[in-house]
Amino acid sequence: ALCRANFSSIQAALKKLPRTQLRGYQGYLREEDGHIDTGSEEFLLQRAHSLFHICERGIVDSVIDVDKTETESKKVIHRLQKSKPEWMWRVMEMELSLMYDTLYTKARVIHSMFGYLVQTASPLAVVASFLLFHFSGKRGHSRVDITITYTLLAGALLIETASTLNAVGSSWALSYLCKIEWSWLRHAALCARRWHRLRRAVVTVRQFIKTMTGGSSSLYGRSRRSSGNIGQYNLLYVRSSLEMDKTDR
Repeated sequence: ALCRANFSSIQAALKKLPRTQLRGYQGYLREEDGHIDTGSEEFLLQRAHSLFHICERGIVDSVIDVDKTETESKKVIHRLQKSKPEWMWRVMEMELSLMYDTLYTKARVIHSMFGYLVQTASPLAVVASFLLFHFSGKRGHSRVDITITYTLLAGALLIETASTLNAVGSSWALSYLCKIEWSWLRHAALCARRWHRLRRAVVTVRQFIKTMTGGSSSLYGRSRRSSGNIGQYNLLYVRSSLEMDKTDR
């Protein structure tokens, strides 16, 4: 994850950025305009993903090739500015959040072919372990140990399944589907709107969990917008804390 999240790897990925992904995004957004609330969090988040290559190029100081694809991106920006100027600022906030995911989380690894294969294999491996344990001889094991093992395997299956659905239902999955070479999969997921139904189901579960646990929630999961402040290390605070610890000792 760290190797794929440095500036060199991002710059190399931008050079190999498939034009089909960008063109696919623009066509997808035009078709999606009639199915999603204009100006909603999801509406702007999808456009933030479609314009994210521009943000990445600015971060890594990469040259932007002007072609028909970039002209399409400019049309998206122009429509946002023409509709409501503040929408463009909200999209920029979301792009900074996406950049944080790229640099400091495993987003680039999880939302790749390798990542999705691992996510799919994990619950299958747990199911295989469950079946092997279920059909194996349990002579010599206490009932308590058997119950605990079943509970742990069931919990592992629940966690791995939730993780897989969360990854596939993420907004990052849209970016992957738009660039995938298998047109039949892109058609089945996006054109048939199967991915949208999955995303709404995943987000509904997130919203329910956040409501039950007393956390903040929005229609499409956690907000991508800036919180209005920036976390930072305070050298004076760290030094004073160390001095106070020494005094207490």
